[in-house]
Amino acid sequence: MLSIQAETKGKIENTTKYVRNNFWAGRSFESLSDINAQVHGTTHEIPLERLKDEKLNPLSTVPAYMTRK
Repeated sequence: MLSIQAETKGKIENTTKYVRNNFWAGRSFESLSDINAQVHGTTHEIPLERLKDEKLNPLSTVPAYMTRK
């Protein structure tokens, strides 16, 4: 049991280090609500506003291919 935990420990620590150094670097926020309200650097839009407008198209009622009954 301990050897399995030792094998995966580095993978988890490396992921945490990557997020801290690359994703959170240079950002400041008070809460998740605060960061979700900030303008995205690439889209220049607030993510919550952009995602609110996304809608899925309804699925077709016609089968994708012929089937036998």
